[in-house]
Amino acid sequence: MNRQITRTKDGRYCTVNIKLENDRFSITGEEGCVVTNKYAREEALEYWRSFFEQMPHERRNMNERCNTNFRTPLSAAKYVLRVDGKFHGLDATEMDDGTVRILESCGCIHDTLAEWFPEAKPLIPWHLNDMRAGCEHQEKLGWGHGKTIALTSDTLTDAQRQTIDGDLSASCERQRTRAFDARWQKVITNRDEAIRVLRRMKGPAGHITLSMLDDLEEYRAKIFKHTPTVKETKAFLKAEIEKEIPLVKFDAQIFKDSISAPCPECGYRYSTQWLKRELPPEIVKLAETVLA
Repeated sequence: MNRQITRTKDGRYCTVNIKLENDRFSITGEEGCVVTNKYAREEALEYWRSFFEQMPHERRNMNERCNTNFRTPLSAAKYVLRVDGKFHGLDATEMDDGTVRILESCGCIHDTLAEWFPEAKPLIPWHLNDMRAGCEHQEKLGWGHGKTIALTSDTLTDAQRQTIDGDLSASCERQRTRAFDARWQKVITNRDEAIRVLRRMKGPAGHITLSMLDDLEEYRAKIFKHTPTVKETKAFLKAEIEKEIPLVKFDAQIFKDSISAPCPECGYRYSTQWLKRELPPEIVKLAETVLA
């Protein structure tokens, strides 16, 4: 479905575009003035005259490019309109009745559309229903639109706590994994590093044997034998890293414009993906019949 309706009033016009395709709904429009053909030509001429007057080098560039010799901004402007069209420079459309519509604004001009087409106002909140930054709960709370959310550990709901704790845990685990991979690589590729780690692991009274070092070297040689030495060394390194990179506990945070703030009901972080809203049957019907 793709519908377009235009209204005119007091020398102005407004067009609403209502589109529903592949379950995506959009309502956009354009607004401008309605003038006579003569007025539009005069506006275009004034635009180019002013352009050449303010930037005389452009008139000289045009003379060189087009092999012309215009000496005044007005003569250069007349030439442009004669060659490129009488409304060139304006976003203008000549209508069958002889009038000309000059576009002034377009796109998501929803406030303007609500004034010109009040019957279609219920459709506006459903614009781009498949690109919602927030969940239904967050939309009801008015999140986004410049609203800042402040959360503390004492004010978190269970859903918010689950999201935040889960993200902190995942972030901590990624850091620990990177640290372990780097440290383990040193152990299996550098004999001196392996000795230092084994000494920390065994303690002052511990005994390091050549077979322990051989086990690590065999692992490095891609034999990948999970010997007791390999298992024990990995566990030791992981325990060291857990102490060095502790799990961070949430205290408080401010989410400007609600970005990434977790929903108090479902825990979804605002604006982390595009969510889709299914159109209610009454909205679909209104889109198909309004202004018919």
